[in-house]
Amino acid sequence: MPGVRVAAHDLEVRDPVPDAVLQDRTGERAVRGHRDERPDQPPEQHAERMQRRIADAGLADRVQLQVGEVPPLPYDSERFDAVSLSFTLELFPLEVIPKVLAEIRRVLKSGGRVGVVSMATVKPGAHDSSLEITYKWMHRHFPHIVDCQPIAAEHLIEDSGLTIQHQERLSLFTMPVAVVVAVIVGIGSGTEKYPDDPLSNPPRSLIYGARYDKMLEAFGGKKPMHYKEITEKALQKGWLVTGGKTPEATMYAQVITEIKRQQKRGERPRFVQHGRGYVGLSQWMGRGLAFQIEQDNHQVRKVLRERLLAMKPGEFEELISQLLAEMGFEMVEVTKLSGDGGIDVRGTLVVGDVVRIKMAVQVKKWKLKNNIQAPVVQQVRGSLGAHEQGLIITTSDFSPGAVKEAAQADKTPIALMNGEQLVMLLMEHGIGVHRSTPDLFEIDEEFGPVMK
Repeated sequence: MPGVRVAAHDLEVRDPVPDAVLQDRTGERAVRGHRDERPDQPPEQHAERMQRRIADAGLADRVQLQVGEVPPLPYDSERFDAVSLSFTLELFPLEVIPKVLAEIRRVLKSGGRVGVVSMATVKPGAHDSSLEITYKWMHRHFPHIVDCQPIAAEHLIEDSGLTIQHQERLSLFTMPVAVVVAVIVGIGSGTEKYPDDPLSNPPRSLIYGARYDKMLEAFGGKKPMHYKEITEKALQKGWLVTGGKTPEATMYAQVITEIKRQQKRGERPRFVQHGRGYVGLSQWMGRGLAFQIEQDNHQVRKVLRERLLAMKPGEFEELISQLLAEMGFEMVEVTKLSGDGGIDVRGTLVVGDVVRIKMAVQVKKWKLKNNIQAPVVQQVRGSLGAHEQGLIITTSDFSPGAVKEAAQADKTPIALMNGEQLVMLLMEHGIGVHRSTPDLFEIDEEFGPVMK
């Protein structure tokens, strides 16, 4: 799986300071690995600009620039004395970060150090700011616009086998920032290669949520297990190899996060907390309370979608404008009705009173199985104004051709939201529903037309 395309410089500082330093240069602009840099500034041009700045500073004989896909790092093991990453680690998908850290360990010399500055998740017991909530939502749904995400930097670094020497937290527009300096200890400890298959030869730094349920199935016998016991058995089986001090805490935190996210959307979580650190699979509970809640919420989602389909076009567009406003968009405006053609809603997402993202939305209230095709995506792309991002929201779904067209690397990406995602977001923001218990939703009877 490709990571992030970076422009990095291998800084070999000659006497009298005999250090070799690897420093990323993605902080100014980097994107997820599924597409290149923005079309007006490909990474090669970015490297050329950096080379000119290096030459102007009189450092051309001491700095080597290199552009490439990471991971892996194109360097020999135990080559560098230090590695520096500034607002870069969080650009990688979560499942790729362990590979990046493993590669950093590999290229570091014994006693080498790594400095990381990154957007960070809030500390246990703290609450996300409204900006962080919006930022996470944007990353989840529009990764081509917001290409990074807050991460548990300290845990990830520690679990990679690095020893943290210094850590502190700062704040940037109410969002937490982690500053970490860690060192590699032991001769030859950076020579491991990260495996391509995490199931046959598991990672050194992170246990994926998708693997956690496999562990429960293997060890639990359809009974809850304590998260520390799960970790211990995974270590014994060789499913987890980690130099970190708290892999069990990392695992447990991921499970809790997933449970809360799915509960917030009215979904049945894969995992169930049984108190005092015990975790089980919801599928083991049969037709108990959790099963019944999921069945009821499934029916609510079905009715909510039916009521969306029964709305008039103007009502549906007004509903989308309400949803965007709840999500933090400003200057939301429904355009004049135009026979369901062109852009229907426009708005601006304001992030920290600094970043403003203009969004042009086309809404399609189409029946199920009447999927959006590629020409609709092309139409929306052609209707975008200057500096606008496109979004198509439908009650149905998208054809494979539409999905492919929306993600064309050489064109402005178009975000897609299908009917299932739309219903989940409405429920998450309490539009058309209310919670009768923390996990159980009910339809607001005054919301939308009733299907007959």
